[in-house]
Amino acid sequence: MEKELCRLTIHEADKLLKRKRVSSLELTEAVLRRIEVEEKLKAFVTVSPALVRQQVRKVDRRSRSGDFSPLTGIPARSKGNFCTKEVRTTYRSRMLGKFTPFIALQ
Repeated sequence: MEKELCRLTIHEADKLLKRKRVSSLELTEAVLRRIEVEEKLKAFVTVSPALVRQQVRKVDRRSRSGDFSPLTGIPARSKGNFCTKEVRTTYRSRMLGKFTPFIALQ
């Protein structure tokens, strides 16, 4: 690929997904590798690769059947101020360092 997958714009990634030149899983794996490389920056408090891969596989199945919207399959991150069910959500606070919501967004 002429441009690293993790550096694509949303528009470029969407085009590749729609043309089936790349899968959501491939895009996601590229982003996960980049997060790993930049681990020393501590830009991410919690990374959940297993959960992400599980969700992305579902997205790829839906996409193959033609069920997708403009942002379907585009990797995105959420800040630590959104409660995400069963995923550590710290709000970048030491006091909440181990907080894992049991009811929240999925």
